[in-house]
Amino acid sequence: MILIPIKRKISHHLYLPLLFISIMLSFVSNSAFAQDTEIRNTINQLLEELKTTQSDSEKVYILSDLSLAYADINPSVGLTYGLRAEELAQTLKWPRGKGYVYNNLGNVYAMLSDYPKALENYFKALKNNEIAQHEKAIASNLGNIGVIYFRQKLFDKALTYYQKSLAIERKLNNPIGVASDLTNIGVTYRGLGDFKRALTNFTEALKISNELKDSEGIALNTVNIGSIYEDQLYYAKAIEFYNKSLVIDIERGNKAGTGSTYGSLGSVYLKMLLDTTDRAFEDSLPRDKKVIRNLAYDYLKKAEKQLTELGAKYEMYTVYYSLYQLAQYDQDYKSAMYNYERYHSLKDSVFSQENEARLAGLEIRREVDLK
Repeated sequence: MILIPIKRKISHHLYLPLLFISIMLSFVSNSAFAQDTEIRNTINQLLEELKTTQSDSEKVYILSDLSLAYADINPSVGLTYGLRAEELAQTLKWPRGKGYVYNNLGNVYAMLSDYPKALENYFKALKNNEIAQHEKAIASNLGNIGVIYFRQKLFDKALTYYQKSLAIERKLNNPIGVASDLTNIGVTYRGLGDFKRALTNFTEALKISNELKDSEGIALNTVNIGSIYEDQLYYAKAIEFYNKSLVIDIERGNKAGTGSTYGSLGSVYLKMLLDTTDRAFEDSLPRDKKVIRNLAYDYLKKAEKQLTELGAKYEMYTVYYSLYQLAQYDQDYKSAMYNYERYHSLKDSVFSQENEARLAGLEIRREVDLK
C-alpha cells in the first residue's frame, strides 16, 4: 500500500498540505481522541466565524474550510458545506474564490474515491486559478490532477501533471510543494516498477521534510521508502520504515496515514507468510508461522476498521484482497469468498470502464478550454 500527498489547501484558514508496530492500545486511543478533539475544535471555531463574518468572500473560504475539516470525520457533511461554498462563490462571480472551493471539493470527492467528480472539480479549480493568475494554486491543482490519474493507473498522465506542478513549485521556491510533487513522482515510478528512480525521489522529498521539520512529510516519505523495500522483499527494512512512519502518524492523530500503514504492515507480514524461501526469516523477524499469520491478520483488521470509517475505497480494496489471500492460507474458503467479493466490488467501482470514460471526457473538455 502506498501513500500519496494530495495538496489539500492553497492558503487560508487551515493550510494543511497533505498529501492518507507494537503500540500500546491506550496510546492509539488517546491519539485518536486528541485528533477528533482537534478537528471538533477547528469546526467549532469555523462555525463561530461563519456566524459573525459579514463578508461574503470570507464566508466562501470558511464554508470551504468546513467542507475539508468535516471530510476527515464525515465526508457527506463536508460535501454539503463545499456545495454551499460553491453556490456562494458562483453568485459572487469570483474566480479566485471558485478556484479555492473547487480544489477543496475535489479533495472531498477524492477521499470518497469518486475520482471522476474529484477530477472534474480539480479541472474547474485549475481553470479559475488560471483566470486569476494564482500560480501557487495552479501548482496545487496540477499536482492533485496527477493524483487522480495515478489512482486510475494512468501513470504517464500522472507524471506529466506532477512535472508541471514541480516546475512551478521550484519557480516559487515552495519547499513543501516541491517535496509533495517529488513524493508523487516517486510513487508513480514505483507503479512503473522503476524502484531506483522512486527511491531517489522519496529520499530527496524526505530530506526536504526533515529540513522543514514537517512531520507529515516525514511520515509519508518514510512509509513510501518502506514500500520500496517491501517490493524488493527486504521484509525487515520494510517493517522498520513502516513502524517509524506509524509512530509519527499515531502521534499526529492522522487516521488516513495510520489506516494505510496498518495495511502496509499487514501486507508485508502476509508476504512473509506466503514466502517459501529463507528471506522470510531474517534474524530480527519472527520465525513462527503462526505468529506471522496473526500479525498479518491483526494489522489488516486494524486497517479495515480505520479505512472503512474514512470511506477510503482506494485503500480498502487492497486490504480486502490481502484478507482474501490470508483466508485462503487458513483454508477458510467461506471467508476467502466473502473478502474476494468485497475486493472485486470495490475494484470495479474504483477502476470501472465508466470511470475511465468520464475521466477521458474531462481531459478532452480541458483541451477544448485551452484552445
